[in-house]
Parts: sequence; structure tokens; C-alpha cells
Amino acid sequence: PSPVAPYITVGDAQIVDDSNACHSLAEYSVQIDCWSEAVGYPEVKRIGAAAVRVLNAKLPLTGGAIVIHRIARLSYGRERDNLTSRAIIAPRYDIQAEA
Repeated sequence: PSPVAPYITVGDAQIVDDSNACHSLAEYSVQIDCWSEAVGYPEVKRIGAAAVRVLNAKLPLTGGAIVIHRIARLSYGRERDNLTSRAIIAPRYDIQAEA
């Protein structure tokens, strides 16, 4: 079954080793998409803003610590059907493993 708008999807994720001689770090990034079929952008912007607030909160992590977290990208656009609006959110987290 197709999802009913509005909804949020989790897209591609990536983990990149960013370790050096002093620290064992990994950079984790993921794409979060918010979808709306309401007229204009207000609904998808409200959903995107709420998602960013959650993603900017201090998130617990078992087995390590998030040392830096940031929203690397937040953009809004219209899909080809000219009915669907989308927010694209790209949070990034630098994670240090427990010693």
C-alpha cells in the first residue's frame, strides 16, 4: 500500500571513517524526506521544522558518543507532479566509539 500524505521517509545513509592518530571517529549521514500534498509549502515546512528540532536534540547512543551533530542541508522543492512538496533534510553526526 502507498503511504498517505503527509509522511516522512528515511533514505540512503552513509558511514565514513574519519579516524586519525588521536581519535576513532565515524561520520554518519542520512537523508530524511518529508512529503506533503497540501497546497503550497506551509505544511511540508512545518513538518521539516519539526523533524529538524528532533534531529538537533541530544540523541542517546549505545557504544559511543555523538561528538558533533549538525543539519548539513535543509531544502524544499516541488515534485514533477506539481502537487507534491518535499523537504530534504541531511543530518550528519560525528561519532566517537567508546574506548
